[in-house]
Amino acid sequence: MPLPPNLLDSAVSLLRDLLRVETTNPGRPEAPAARLLAAYLESHGIAAELVEPAPGRTSLIAHLPGAGDPPALLLLSHIDTVPVPDTSSWAHGPFTAEMADGYLWGRGALDAKGQAAAHAATLVLLREKPLRRGVVLVAAADEERGGEMGVRWLRQHKPDTLRASYALGEGGGFKGSLGNRPYYTCAVAEKGSLDVRIHARGPSGHASVPPATMAPSLLVEAVRRITRLPWPWTPGEASTAFLRGLGRGQPLPRSLALRALASRPLGPFLLQRGFGLSGEQARALRTLFYTTATLTAIHADAGEAANVVPTEAEATINVRYLPGDSPDTVLTRIRQALRSLGNGVTAEAGTHSPARSAPLDTPLFQAIQETMGLSDPGVPTLPFLLPASTDLRELDVPGYGFFPLPHLPPEEAARLVHGHDERIRLDDLAFAIEATVEVARRVCDG
Repeated sequence: MPLPPNLLDSAVSLLRDLLRVETTNPGRPEAPAARLLAAYLESHGIAAELVEPAPGRTSLIAHLPGAGDPPALLLLSHIDTVPVPDTSSWAHGPFTAEMADGYLWGRGALDAKGQAAAHAATLVLLREKPLRRGVVLVAAADEERGGEMGVRWLRQHKPDTLRASYALGEGGGFKGSLGNRPYYTCAVAEKGSLDVRIHARGPSGHASVPPATMAPSLLVEAVRRITRLPWPWTPGEASTAFLRGLGRGQPLPRSLALRALASRPLGPFLLQRGFGLSGEQARALRTLFYTTATLTAIHADAGEAANVVPTEAEATINVRYLPGDSPDTVLTRIRQALRSLGNGVTAEAGTHSPARSAPLDTPLFQAIQETMGLSDPGVPTLPFLLPASTDLRELDVPGYGFFPLPHLPPEEAARLVHGHDERIRLDDLAFAIEATVEVARRVCDG
């Protein structure tokens, strides 16, 4: 059902206000954005609770009541954003919330203040007609830095605020295409994330007569081994279902190749061949089946003397592992690869976010597919493994990443989210609100 113009206008106005408030994490607290959301909801007769585990680190919680316990659906978003290293590279200011060319521009427009505003508007529309089962809205702090002041804190200290049968969050809803066949993604699973700290020790010395074994050289070799580890090809349920759905309607031999991609004997070979995929598409598909290990930081300090060999060197490797794997198995594999380097090199686990996977036969996933079948006929919604992680990983209920934006391909989303010129189309925002309302009604009244 089309949105009432006044409600769309108020949702756009709310999002503009949210974008003008800088909540970059770390450094800028979320409290002003949480208060804006609370004022919007309360102006429509919906009470909101502000939770603040530390000064300024505020999350918002709101409820629409219904019969039965727990509520049917949790609408989850976040109101912190990543920083903006270079504002001069933006076509429109990251915190001015300009509307141009049919878009609303600003840091957080996609990740995830746009979704927070859409969820608030959804709650307002749902309030017009009583629900059989209730809805919870959470707009959280600190998602971009692990959720210690946001959803993770709520889980530990106020777990009742996260109680629901299912959760709808970020990470999916982009409209891709292969050949002439479009599709939407729904993130039913997420890779886990593990930071591995590599530490190398060796003797000091003068660079003109270097020691036989040096910490920087050991570290370079350790990083080389880890980033080139032959991780096993692992087709999971979400990726297998995604490829099968992607193959429907494709011409031969591509349709057969996509289905065969999920098989162990043929998958790696077919992905190397490409069968008409762009390099970007092939790299994205590769992440669905392999653990990845990426060097993200390196440090060796010999003071101010460039001719002194340092005794210590460190690196951080960010490992993204598949559902079904664990930090322990990842760390064991890395340590085995480094064993022949001796005691001078160690690998220790750092920050960790667990992998997650939700079933494909739930009322929420069915409601998403049915709603999109009506909203954009002929375009399937496919289950998808998100290579990144979101706050959904912290929940004890099945979570689905879905914020449908029909004019945003996954490749463009990857460039804009955390990049410069982040923006959302205004008609996409309206579409996302309409779809979220319909999904929520189907789940809550079904």
